[in-house]
Amino acid sequence: MPVFVGGAQGVYLRLSGFKSEAELIDFYEKAGLLLDIPEAGPEGHEARMEILDMIKAAHRKQGPLPDYEELRGSSRRGSHCRR
Repeated sequence: MPVFVGGAQGVYLRLSGFKSEAELIDFYEKAGLLLDIPEAGPEGHEARMEILDMIKAAHRKQGPLPDYEELRGSSRRGSHCRR
């Protein structure tokens, strides 16, 4: 169940290793919300790529995804969602 976000300069997210279909769906729904935070189109591409890296790192470490509200707030402040 890959996630695609961002129009022409979109971002694909494809991961494996989930224990159940429910876990996979939950993860991808949350990841999709995170990738929707930056501005649409080319303006938000760099921020989307940074968020994508955070999502992949969380999955590799089997840790939690980045906090939605924190990323959303940093995006509003123009910090490009860096952690």
